[in-house]
Amino acid sequence: MKVLFLDKNVLKVLELFKFYFSSLAWAKAPQRYLLWIATFVFVLYENFAFAQAGAILQGLDKVTARIFTIEATQDKPVKFGALEIIVRSCNKTPPEEPPESTAFLEIYNVRLGEERIRAFSGWMFASSPALSDGTSSLRYLGCRLYE
Repeated sequence: MKVLFLDKNVLKVLELFKFYFSSLAWAKAPQRYLLWIATFVFVLYENFAFAQAGAILQGLDKVTARIFTIEATQDKPVKFGALEIIVRSCNKTPPEEPPESTAFLEIYNVRLGEERIRAFSGWMFASSPALSDGTSSLRYLGCRLYE
């Protein structure tokens, strides 16, 4: 099932779209009608063509020397060892630009009986993707698409 999330800008465009597609607006200025169709299509393309569902991460457990692939959904916490990972945003460049994907991650160190401590909060790039703490390492591989 595909779920599309509309941000505030898209909702504003939809409201304007409804107004300009009314029969009264069409009768007064048909060229404005065509302009709004083009604008609406552009906004939808920008918001949904490269929309990402989350991030794909690779974790190394240094204690057992095991590698795990982690698929983290956007805005949902995922546990890896003592780390709690939250993907806030994941972006992938369009095909005509140099390939690069970025993710805004919040990573917390969560230990039993202790308060969670922020280990990292910021943008991680697929070209330089690593974070390491005492017992684990985390590597950002890329974005995960909607299925």
